[in-house]
Amino acid sequence: MKKIVFGLGGLAALAAVAVLVMSLRINGMVKSAVEGFAPRVVGAPVTLKAVRLSPFSGKGELRGFVVGNPPGFTTPSAFELDTVRIAIDPKSLLSQVIVIDAIYIEGPRVTYEAGLKGSNIAAILANVEKFTGPAAADSGKTAETPLKPVKVRIKRFDFLHGELRLGMKSTLLQGQSLSAPLPALMLRDIGGKEGTTPDQAAKTVLKPLLASVIGAGKRVAFNASGAATDAAKQGLKSLKGLFGR
Repeated sequence: MKKIVFGLGGLAALAAVAVLVMSLRINGMVKSAVEGFAPRVVGAPVTLKAVRLSPFSGKGELRGFVVGNPPGFTTPSAFELDTVRIAIDPKSLLSQVIVIDAIYIEGPRVTYEAGLKGSNIAAILANVEKFTGPAAADSGKTAETPLKPVKVRIKRFDFLHGELRLGMKSTLLQGQSLSAPLPALMLRDIGGKEGTTPDQAAKTVLKPLLASVIGAGKRVAFNASGAATDAAKQGLKSLKGLFGR
């Protein structure tokens, strides 16, 4: 009887170790894939602190997701996402179309830095368009490939309650940095049933997202310039009053 109990205990321990190894392997693969693929798309450094994804439920989180800035910009980052919640259909991981049921981003912080040649967000958008380009047409090389490339389908993408910060401080505003809420972005069924390539999926998500951020950034920058002008007028008025005494 004891042998049976010990045997069952050993099997349970082995199963637990197997689950742990599988989970760590998947999490490591996701982390490596994100940090390897994303920088090429956005043209800026990307770091991911941790991945917690269950290989059985397909649900998990990406934590500490930070997108840096392209060369020529000085603020520490463009996007800071504390937590990205994801849900993947586990059965699809072995198929040619990986189905992502949901990507949920809440409370992201975006820094809009305007420079002489445009903003950091506009530079990232230009990099995305350059990397992805138009949808690739079929070619002879594709026909010779024995395995079909893996595609993805994103059923739901939500980007909610974001905050945009102006990546500069004005002495006329007494060092205050301006911020504003970002419009929500909700996309559905990216790729359709047939799926699409990862780069085209990224383009479908990033183009409207970055365009929305650019619009909000311009509005915040315009408000900042208006506030600076008002502050300058008030300062000049105070200066005149001082000399008029």
